[in-house]
Amino acid sequence: FLTGLAVDALAPGSFGASALVLTLVAFGASWLKAVFFADHIALTGLFVFAGKWVFDIAMTLLTGAASGASLVVTLLLWSPLSAALTALLAVLLLTVFRPLYRPHSN
Repeated sequence: FLTGLAVDALAPGSFGASALVLTLVAFGASWLKAVFFADHIALTGLFVFAGKWVFDIAMTLLTGAASGASLVVTLLLWSPLSAALTALLAVLLLTVFRPLYRPHSN
């Protein structure tokens, strides 16, 4: 919610949209993570991909940033590409920094 408010401070024309969408996406992700409890890198990448794509779709529809063919291209081309890149980077960072947050057994 607070991250959404910080993002909304940069776009006062749609104030509250990011806070609402990020809150709903985070709630859904936490619920799904509890249902599919697994510490698997591919599953984490899938969650990040889906969360980013849902966020982009909701923000595009709520703010009315695109219409017509531009809306279709945004939702079906640029948004999934952005979500895939975000998920790839999240998996890469998770792989690199995993030894730092894993408890070590002595």
